[in-house]
Amino acid sequence: MAVLFCRALLIMAIFNQCIGASCLIEERVSLAIAVSATKIQVAGLEQESKQQLDKNKDLLT
Repeated sequence: MAVLFCRALLIMAIFNQCIGASCLIEERVSLAIAVSATKIQVAGLEQESKQQLDKNKDLLT
């Protein structure tokens, strides 16, 4: 009986480790997606700024 109980505890511990690792992976993926989205947004704003600057230069000349 004690052996079964110890096995059950071991299985639960392994299962909890797997769930914890899964949560960490999800957090890293979410963070990577957020960083990528921010980089894309910044790149879009940079392109928009360059276009506006070119328009302003054309107006001045």
